[in-house]
Amino acid sequence: MSSENIALLIGGIVPALLLGIFPLLQKSATNSGIGIGPYIISAGVGIVIVGVVLCFICRDNTFTLTSSSKALFSGVIWAGASACILIALIHYQAPITKLIPLVNTNSLIAVVLGLLIFSEWKNVNVTQLCIATAIIIFGSILVAKA
Repeated sequence: MSSENIALLIGGIVPALLLGIFPLLQKSATNSGIGIGPYIISAGVGIVIVGVVLCFICRDNTFTLTSSSKALFSGVIWAGASACILIALIHYQAPITKLIPLVNTNSLIAVVLGLLIFSEWKNVNVTQLCIATAIIIFGSILVAKA
């Protein structure tokens, strides 16, 4: 297996599976009775545990103030997004079957920003990317109307 395929497996397929399970656990927690703040704190503790384990496994504990600030901000963004999902689940009883496909259109935002900020447009087939984007948008519209 090529290193590109291994990277796509580790960085794409495995996270897709894990993030596919995530909303089920999120809804299960809200159904069991948890507030938004306690949920975010509990999830944060889980993140800290994984981080500590990875510090021992990966043995790469380098960081700078700049990199740590960016990582902290990414955590704030994640917590804000999770809080919005929790509000929809708890207060509006949104079905995850409709909600999560809409949330996952975040890939479009990441793609556009990656193309612009990191100049990744130089290394991708933009035509295929546009076709895939149209499919994602069309799928999101179908899911929202389901």
